[in-house]
Parts: sequence; C-alpha cells; structure tokens
Amino acid sequence: MEIEAKIGSLCQALKLPHIAEEFHGIAATAAKENWQYIQFLHELLQLEYERKMDRSIKTLTKFAS
Repeated sequence: MEIEAKIGSLCQALKLPHIAEEFHGIAATAAKENWQYIQFLHELLQLEYERKMDRSIKTLTKFAS
C-alpha cells in the first residue's frame, strides 16, 4: 500500500475527510515554498477545523430557520 493510500485510510479512520481531500495540494505548496513540517501540519489542521466549523454553522443555521 502506498503512502497516499495509507494517509487516506488514516484520515478516514480519524474522521478527517477534508485533510484526506486536500493533503496533496497542501503538500505540493509546502514543498514548493519550503515550509517547515510544523507549518505544513498547521495548514492541514486549520483546513480541517475551518471546514468543520463552516459545516456546523450551516447546520445550526438550517435548524434555526
């Protein structure tokens, strides 16, 4: 099993779907811009957090209507 498939499986198991979808693009940007590992990790986690918060807000707004 290649590393990308393993990352996808781990993200699925940990319920991190947005990281699974976007890590390739963010990794490419990180490599191109010579990010430190901690910055790469921060970007991945920030993305997941923002997408989950957006979904929560949409769901709560829908229920409030």
